[in-house]
Amino acid sequence: MQKRKDLLRIGQLAKKAGVPAATIKHYVKEGLLPQPVKTSPNMAYYDAACIERINLIKRFQKEKFLPLDVIKRLIDFGEPYDEELELEQAILKSHKEPGPKRVVKGSQVARLTSYPLEKITLLEEDGLISPMLKNNVKYYDEVDLEIIELIKRREDLGQTFHHNLETIRIYRDCISKAVYDDIHLFIKNFLGDVPTKQAIKFLTDADDALDRFMVLFRYRKLRSFSEKAIGEMNALPKNLAVINIFPVEGRELPAKPPRDNLLFKTLYYFCRGEYDTIISWVKGNITQKPQQDLPVLLILSSILEGDTTQALDRVEKDIPKPSPRVLENTIAALAYLFSIGHTKGLSAPMYHTKKAMHYLKRIENSMETNPLISLFARYVAGTVYTFLPDVVETCSRGIAMLETLKMQINRRRVKTGRLPKWLARTLEFEIFPALQIRINRALARGYLKQDVPRAAVACLETILEIADPESEHADWARSMRLKISKG
Repeated sequence: MQKRKDLLRIGQLAKKAGVPAATIKHYVKEGLLPQPVKTSPNMAYYDAACIERINLIKRFQKEKFLPLDVIKRLIDFGEPYDEELELEQAILKSHKEPGPKRVVKGSQVARLTSYPLEKITLLEEDGLISPMLKNNVKYYDEVDLEIIELIKRREDLGQTFHHNLETIRIYRDCISKAVYDDIHLFIKNFLGDVPTKQAIKFLTDADDALDRFMVLFRYRKLRSFSEKAIGEMNALPKNLAVINIFPVEGRELPAKPPRDNLLFKTLYYFCRGEYDTIISWVKGNITQKPQQDLPVLLILSSILEGDTTQALDRVEKDIPKPSPRVLENTIAALAYLFSIGHTKGLSAPMYHTKKAMHYLKRIENSMETNPLISLFARYVAGTVYTFLPDVVETCSRGIAMLETLKMQINRRRVKTGRLPKWLARTLEFEIFPALQIRINRALARGYLKQDVPRAAVACLETILEIADPESEHADWARSMRLKISKG
């Protein structure tokens, strides 16, 4: 075959187009260039028009950041392709690509970003960055590099890598679903049904507004959730005051307290609400004959008197960390929670809440053998869990604990052991009913938090059956029931 001026060997084409011969072969394989004219098994000629096409491919890649499969579709479309090019760029968001565009080899990325390679690998495994693989060499583009730099910046501010990873995973999952739903809705409602120029405007100008909306909406939601959490935190001491079941009417109490049993004597004074008496004789016993439960009783008395500063001082001295003893954990948690009302700022309430949580978690996993102490501890933990701010995510656990206690009390499955007659009757007719009212009150709040109004109303009805119609509990239940009925 006679050689023509408009036909070039692959070496000649590569030199004139400024690309390697391997690139030309790849373009042919991908359908971006026409098949060469073969004159023999080892000789082929390419049309000189391929030079212009290769230059066009290079321009689309370098200036428009388009992938090869999109470029092929544009080239196949033919002239004029300007409008289609705009549409492709809008769909792929390549008009928003940062520039100038950097591409870094995997072997250099750790050095150039000053970020450990093992962390970069974890980001890749999580789908947060998506390096390209070319000839078995990994390349990180401008977007990958900027994401790495942003995560590094958060770490430089003091956030741990794992906290960063967990936070970004939340947004990754939400944004992935939003993007999928967004493009699906656009294709369904617009693409192919409206003029190309109008589709481009939707995908560029309207999309810029959507980007701004996401920033503003995130700010608004962060503020809204923060305000709600702070409000719930500030209301916590007042709400937790409902936990206290003392004093009771004391119809079954003897005229004088028992002398031979510390626990019974303590319960006697608590039932009567004589906290000053408890404090005075506890202090006397501490100096004369220290006993294990005396510090706990002193802390509880201080809480009931409203002296949270003294209660917290005692906790930090006598129960500085979670204890194997359930009663100690319960009282320590209450001391931290009731002290929130006397704190200032934002960090102190959260610190006290986290400290209380450490003690409450030990209660959940405890194997307390004394049924009364176990009942009291789980009642406190369950109630606190339903009252804590939503962001702490303990409400479901609190509801589960309180529902179990509610069933135990309703079915009289609380073993009281060998108790004095006056104490057994006080538990049966005064303390357990008071617990039922407060358990249902906490459950009602918890169910309303979880948007289960029917279950909340059932708890309110139980309160109205048990409580004195003139009591604050009955007034609260009626008020909440009316509020629910109004929607």
